[in-house]
Amino acid sequence: MTIIAKYPGRCIKCNGLIKVGDKIEWSKGEGAAHVECPANPEPYRPEPRKMVSRFDSTCVECGLKIKAGEDIYYLKGKGAWHVDCSQAKEEERKERQAAPYQVSVGEGYGGSPFTPGQVIEAPEYLQVKGIEYLTVVKATETYFPFDGMSFGVGDESGYLYQAYCREATPEEAAPLKEKKRKIEEKKAAATELEEIKTTIKKNGERPVGNYILDGEVVCEQGQHTKIYGGGSWFVIEKDTIWFVENNGGDGDNWELNNVRTGGAGAIGWRMPFDETLAGRLRKIDLMLAK
Repeated sequence: MTIIAKYPGRCIKCNGLIKVGDKIEWSKGEGAAHVECPANPEPYRPEPRKMVSRFDSTCVECGLKIKAGEDIYYLKGKGAWHVDCSQAKEEERKERQAAPYQVSVGEGYGGSPFTPGQVIEAPEYLQVKGIEYLTVVKATETYFPFDGMSFGVGDESGYLYQAYCREATPEEAAPLKEKKRKIEEKKAAATELEEIKTTIKKNGERPVGNYILDGEVVCEQGQHTKIYGGGSWFVIEKDTIWFVENNGGDGDNWELNNVRTGGAGAIGWRMPFDETLAGRLRKIDLMLAK
C-alpha cells in the first residue's frame, strides 16, 4: 500500500531515513520502504524522546546520577541522559565541594544505609588529620548482582553504601562524642573489674566451708540466675570483700563450692575489707549499669 509518511522512520530496504511527506510502501508486519530508494539515502537517526524520569538512574553521557522527577532524553537501545549534562556536572561539583569526604561500606560487612544529617566517625582510611567526626551531606546506595562487589565474604550480591560528607561542627559531633566517651568508660571499667577479679583470686583466700554471705552485692555479671548456675558478683561485708563465681551448672564440680546461693552453690574468694577497693567496686558497678 502506497501512502504518505506522517512520521520519520527507517526504510527496510536501504536503511535510510524516511522523511515526513515521502511516498512510501507500507506493509503490516514488515514496515515501511521508499517507493524509490534514493541513491545516497540520508542515514536514519532515531530521535530521542524527552520525558520525566520516573526513578533514579545513571546518565549515559556524563555518568552522573539522574534523579527521579528530572527532565531527561531517552532513546531505546541507548538509555537516558540529562537534558543539560553541564548543569548536572556543576551541581555535582558543588555537592563535592560542600562534601569533600567520601565514605563507603558494604552490606556484606554489616554496613547499613547512610542518612543525610547523620554524624559518623571519620574512618582511618581517609587519613585526614584533625578530623574525628563527619556529617553526611549526600547518601547513595548501589546494588551489585554479581559476586565479589558487595564486599562480603561469600555473598553473591549486595549493596554498597556511600556517603559524601563534610567535617561535623562541634555541636553536631557532641552527642556521638559523648556516646563514644561512655562506651570507652565502660570498657575501662570492665578491664579494671577483670584485674580486681584476678587479684582477689591470686592473693585472696578460698576458705573451706558453706558460707552464707550477707552484704552489699555489686558488679553482678552473667545472664543466668544464681540458682541454676552461671554469673559472678562481689559482696562487700563489714570485714571482708568476696568475689563469687557461680558453680552450680551441669558439669561443674560442686565439691569446690563454699558459698550458698539457693542452688548447688558457688566458689568464693575473700580479702580483708579495704575502703579503697570497696569504693572502686561501687564506682565500677555504677559505670556498668549506665
